[in-house]
Amino acid sequence: MALSSQFIHFGVGVGENIAKKPLEAGKKAAQNAIANVKRDTYLDPYLHFTAIKKKKTEDILKTKPYFFITMFPGVTGTFLPQDNLTLKGVTSVTGNHPIAGCDASDNWTFTQTFVMANGKVYTDAAIVVCLITNLKMNVGVKHGYQKTGNIVIVTKAKGNVVYELNNRPAAVVYSELTKFPIADLKKNMLPALTKYPFGVADIQGEYWLNCPYAVVENDALAFFEPQAEGSAICIMEANKDKIVDSAREAIKIATYELNEIEALFVFSCSARLFYLQEGIKKEYELVKKVVKNKPFIGFSTYAEHATIPTGSVYKHGYTFVCLGITNKLISE
Repeated sequence: MALSSQFIHFGVGVGENIAKKPLEAGKKAAQNAIANVKRDTYLDPYLHFTAIKKKKTEDILKTKPYFFITMFPGVTGTFLPQDNLTLKGVTSVTGNHPIAGCDASDNWTFTQTFVMANGKVYTDAAIVVCLITNLKMNVGVKHGYQKTGNIVIVTKAKGNVVYELNNRPAAVVYSELTKFPIADLKKNMLPALTKYPFGVADIQGEYWLNCPYAVVENDALAFFEPQAEGSAICIMEANKDKIVDSAREAIKIATYELNEIEALFVFSCSARLFYLQEGIKKEYELVKKVVKNKPFIGFSTYAEHATIPTGSVYKHGYTFVCLGITNKLISE
């Protein structure tokens, strides 16, 4: 997709050495993106002034003229991304502004992923795009998984490895709650995890997914992102219809209830494809039906990045994230 508008200004930044220094890579990419964006020093201040002049204070607070798109390398057999740390590096520079993005994927081979920026290909770098816009835009994020009554406490953990849940070996507890034999989990966790991932509640009571990817020594579970000791996590359950329909809900949020939608960027987790199988076509057809004749483009990803309604930015799994662009000015 090629996107051009006098009302959107772009800056692209790269932060290398993400494997060894994820926090610093996020900071550097954000700094470079901000440094490279070129604003219209006449039009932009005028439209911002007009927006503030016309709107009530409560509406001014909801006006978002700054957005960021993030693209990081995806997990491989030799690389485990620390996305939340990289995102922390990004937000330490940008402050609290909407973010949508993803980890690159390689068709489930887990051998090598790539990101591109400014005509170059990178295997070990964070890419950040800064958007300064006078158009109304928004980020939508939904996954469609439902919480169950199975809530457990992380009683022993270090880094991204959870050793115990409810004071028992983590993989044993997970096997009992999901009815997947532990021998099967040790061979391949994907069938279980795409059906029963873990969810962590935010302060509004909405659950976001954080999943283990392997059973390791002493029947511990290795998670994609660290899970703190003492935290409560819930077994989530898949529902194919709700997983597909979550795309509709995310798009509605990203496009202000579909008012004047002009374009859509989509980041859909490849694990959704793994669980839905042929049903993934329904997600694609739903997106086409919702956006009608407007353009959309996106990626099947290994992880997603998004600002949730509380304002926090997280790495997500099994989630549909989108960035919607409308043709309405923030001053309207």
